[in-house]
Amino acid sequence: MGLLHLFFKVLATLSPLTGLVMLGAGLGLMALPAELSNVGGSPDGANKFAWFAAEASAATGRAITEQQGILFIAACKLAAVFDLWVTKLVPRLALVCLCILVTGALYSHVLLGDDVFGPLAVLLINLVTLLTWPKKGGAKSAVKAGKAAKKKSPKAS
Repeated sequence: MGLLHLFFKVLATLSPLTGLVMLGAGLGLMALPAELSNVGGSPDGANKFAWFAAEASAATGRAITEQQGILFIAACKLAAVFDLWVTKLVPRLALVCLCILVTGALYSHVLLGDDVFGPLAVLLINLVTLLTWPKKGGAKSAVKAGKAAKKKSPKAS
């Protein structure tokens, strides 16, 4: 189960790493590539982040810019990756948050007429990673428990 989990954990990290490009775009350091921002990945496709900002503005009653939307999504993605690989404080929660984020992306893809295969694949990868996450302590705890049990049991002569 450990190798399967590691494989899916690596796959689950690939999509959120686009948060690095999004962070640069959100901070105004670069333009967000059309492949990431536009429907169909073409320059003349509808901008998904402009749509997200308009929807978020309507839902909250506050003016939310496209740049703020990009920064928000980038921060979510990068915080999840950081927790999965570095801090490991709440990795299951990070994966649940990624699932929620990808479900939102899937919803926008459906509404805007974009391809849904990518978000569906990422959602399934995140769910498999979540389901294969090792229990607290994992195999190391089982080995320690086995050694402790051997020390306590009397040896038969």
